[in-house]
Amino acid sequence: MSKLGKGVDNYYIRLSLRLYLEGMSFRGIECVVVVSHVSVMNGVKKYGKDLKILHTGEEKPIKAVEVDELHSYFKTKKNSVWVWLAVERARKRVLGFTIGDRSEMAGDRLCSS
Repeated sequence: MSKLGKGVDNYYIRLSLRLYLEGMSFRGIECVVVVSHVSVMNGVKKYGKDLKILHTGEEKPIKAVEVDELHSYFKTKKNSVWVWLAVERARKRVLGFTIGDRSEMAGDRLCSS
């Protein structure tokens, strides 16, 4: 990688921004591109307005959604709480969540969120 004084070559900045758009963390980009995570954050701040230009292609349709639920108690066993979560694993995105009981109405709230 060619460094330009304290700066970084534009190729690596563009590559870092593309990886950021794909959902990779700053530290993950640092490991892959061998550019400081601080440089990546500064690039995102500086070129944040232009990120749409780097995003090639249209939004892909969602092929599969995974719904998961977590049961817990709040303070006492009488206060049963369910957390419902809808996740798209392919792009590592949370699509929606709801907190409540384990009823059809709570499931409907998740679908509408």
